[in-house]
Amino acid sequence: MGVKKVKATPYTCRPSDGSAYNATFFVIGDWGRMGNGDQRQAAKMMADVAACMRPDFVISTGDNFYD
Repeated sequence: MGVKKVKATPYTCRPSDGSAYNATFFVIGDWGRMGNGDQRQAAKMMADVAACMRPDFVISTGDNFYD
């Protein structure tokens, strides 16, 4: 399996009107990286998206924080 470097692009928020779904949730995992600011950048981006999408809950699959 290879790893492809992807250029980060701003997320355009499209909040749900609530009519199509009973629940909005996020599934996140392995979003940190040891030794630089990626964890803070990822957390900021998740906070921005969550402020718009307003999930009912978040499922974490783990492997998020590093020493």
